Amino acid sequence: VETYVPSALYNVIDGGAELFLEMGFVDLRIQKYESAGAEIAVEAYRMENAAAALGIYLLKCSRETPVAGIGGRNSGDRFQIALLKNDYFVFVNNFGGREDLLPVMAGLAQRIVAAIPAGEPVRELDILPAPGLVPGSGLLLRGPYSLQALYTLGDGDILQLGGKITGAAGDYKDAAGAMSLVVVDYPTPA
Repeated sequence: VETYVPSALYNVIDGGAELFLEMGFVDLRIQKYESAGAEIAVEAYRMENAAAALGIYLLKCSRETPVAGIGGRNSGDRFQIALLKNDYFVFVNNFGGREDLLPVMAGLAQRIVAAIPAGEPVRELDILPAPGLVPGSGLLLRGPYSLQALYTLGDGDILQLGGKITGAAGDYKDAAGAMSLVVVDYPTPA
């Protein structure tokens, strides 16, 4: 097992570490499995809490496509399965994309989900108004990198989230049209 702390994440994720760090990355463990010319790699990202893990999951999965046979929240295909449980975001990677390895990936993913204890439900998306919210459009934001999934509002952390305050965003449709809404419940008026 290879283990990486926040300062070493740039060595593993070329060009994507900033998002994980902004969302509350704690550590990464990578385990590789090889047999008969095939390789499957598991990347287990431990985040500071379940909301941070959900935030990464939502940003990385775009439209959720659950894989049959895996309990818990997941999305993927024969190349990669993304899992979410408690404060863990996990990728099960099949770099060759061999179709016959999907059952192996699903079985491994199922064992991982079973091994991670359940956590408290994440309520951060609850600040979004329900009327008109497009199902599956919710995102969690903690700074400029996560906000880029919606819009670039300017240089720096314009919403002053600082990787510590979690906001929510969602797409809305009604008779008047469509829009995206960002809601942040700041801890103080300042």
